[in-house]
Amino acid sequence: MQLYVYSVQFMNSKDTSLAFLASMGIADPQKKPVTLPPQLEKEFAQASEYFKTHPDVFKLGRTNKEKFKQRYSAQTPIPDIEHSFFNFNGRIVCTLPQKQGDIGSGQYGKGTLAMDEYGHVFLMKIENKALLQQQAFQKIFAGESLRIVYDQEIAIGKDVGLIVASGEKVVEGIIDDKLGDVREYTALQSYILMEFKGDSVKKKIQTSNLSEEQMLDFSIQAAWQCHLLHQGYLSSSGVPYVHGDLKPDQLVINAHKELSLIDFGNARTGLSEIHRNDSGSFDYLSSFCKNYTRQQVDTFALLRTIYMPDEFTDRMGMPKNRPPEIVSILNKKCIENNGLIEWFDTAEGKLPKDSSPAQIAFLLILTKHHCQDLFKPFKENQDAIAALNIVYQSGCIIPDEHFIKALLHDDNTIQCLAKLRPIMHLLDKEAQAKIVGEVLNGKLNLNHLEGHPLSTFLQLDSPTRHLIAPVVSKGVHHDNLDQVLGNLDLVKAISPIVRDNPKAIHFNPGEDITHRLCQEYKEEICKNLSVFLEVKKSLGKEEFRQIFNAQDVMNALKNEVQEHSNKYTKKGWGFFGPKNNDGINKLNQVVSSDANTYGKFTRKIEGISPDGALPFFRSRDPEIQKFYCIAHVLLSSVGQIQENSLITDKENNFSKI
Repeated sequence: MQLYVYSVQFMNSKDTSLAFLASMGIADPQKKPVTLPPQLEKEFAQASEYFKTHPDVFKLGRTNKEKFKQRYSAQTPIPDIEHSFFNFNGRIVCTLPQKQGDIGSGQYGKGTLAMDEYGHVFLMKIENKALLQQQAFQKIFAGESLRIVYDQEIAIGKDVGLIVASGEKVVEGIIDDKLGDVREYTALQSYILMEFKGDSVKKKIQTSNLSEEQMLDFSIQAAWQCHLLHQGYLSSSGVPYVHGDLKPDQLVINAHKELSLIDFGNARTGLSEIHRNDSGSFDYLSSFCKNYTRQQVDTFALLRTIYMPDEFTDRMGMPKNRPPEIVSILNKKCIENNGLIEWFDTAEGKLPKDSSPAQIAFLLILTKHHCQDLFKPFKENQDAIAALNIVYQSGCIIPDEHFIKALLHDDNTIQCLAKLRPIMHLLDKEAQAKIVGEVLNGKLNLNHLEGHPLSTFLQLDSPTRHLIAPVVSKGVHHDNLDQVLGNLDLVKAISPIVRDNPKAIHFNPGEDITHRLCQEYKEEICKNLSVFLEVKKSLGKEEFRQIFNAQDVMNALKNEVQEHSNKYTKKGWGFFGPKNNDGINKLNQVVSSDANTYGKFTRKIEGISPDGALPFFRSRDPEIQKFYCIAHVLLSSVGQIQENSLITDKENNFSKI
């Protein structure tokens, strides 16, 4: 019996989400974030303050005074906000204006645009009560708990870099006459925060008059993304997945015409296991699929996503005419004009030969460049298939039959490019183009990688490659990859910040990229004390002092105390009371630079004992002692106080706070 995991279909809004964002001044959501309007900045400040004092609250709805009084204590000040705010484990986002921000809805939920306080755009998937109650009933038929299914969707979505965070409002006391107690897996409302990858390809097909070249390009990218997913290259863990529900609804395209897969609610491992119709949409399966492997079924759905015949047999083996609402990327005219029916004929429900995702991408590249006759001689050459796809995806392909023929017959170049399979999609387009261009021009021979920095990058494990790719791209741009990979701990520490806060930075020839990034991202680094400590450790004292000063240290300490106020205040009576005057209570409240408060705090820190106890007061709490020791090490590193060597010697134990 199939276990259905429903997805929101983002198809009901008139305008595209990219058009709406452009009207807000966000031409490219993947680039530098916008500056928020003053009113929205004010609302974020109120919401942030509220969530700090109410850490158990997940959602702060748009202000309705009566409902607010009913929901929260009478002593709680009512925030004056016009947006709904959500606290995803410290990441605060608001939904954008209701009518424009909602980019689609369906029977089971909706999708809406969201933004954080830095102007980053996200997509929030909200599953409603009706869906989750219906899911509860399906436990009668399903072989696995829906709680497990939901957790699996979140885990896989994070692994492939789509899901940022998730949250739930849990139902209390739901007991059904038929099902009994269903509280262990049923949620009242679930919220999934995802990276905004662009507009729906389905909507693009329906509303745009796509050229044949555009249709072929979308199809090539869809097939190659499916191939990367099956090979484990899309996932940070390196685990191969099947998507489980491929169709045009699950494809999006961004402002740079780059296509991505979304909605991994049906994704599974076990590619070679028999499918048995355990997932997928009705019109994208056939009666033969129950005996295919999961990978073969994904491929079958991909073929119907690219081209859906006008007449076909459905999953039950019954003849069916294609419904008007079902679209495919390629139309019948394109298939017939280019002689592609041999590879896309799924009308009888069988999987055509030579139709793996990589082969399909290879075939369509050749078709687009008028050399389809090269497919059969190279259809089994996996290195040649990978090489041509890498050249195409990098934008370095020359639309000339002679170029492609020469490339496919150049064994040395083919082998060079094929080695790049695990990493090329992780780098940005500029870095891809530079590497591929150097290979094609003979300047870079990847068959002799020993000593080359790309060898170091390739030899790293998959999670590390995914993590540091944003900084590696910058190293490739500026011919300084060796230096970037020479300080791997520092690069690992700052890469998430660089990824989440894109900035246009001009580097001078030979400039130390990692040090410059530390300078450019000082403010962001100071918001995470663990990262701040790792940067300090990796740079060394002198280099750290060149970039950071006492004010930066105080900001990092202040942000740590404010972000984790419960951790540093609920430690027993009197510790932060006015009689102790240790300065941290004020540090927790200060909004801007306060030299007097900082001065008091600094003098206290300079006099602490090696175990982290303040003068005239001894805290037995190890977290408080550790915080004071960290403060001492950082302030002494920038020359603000005299160093205590006994405390500094314990620095290696401070990397995690």
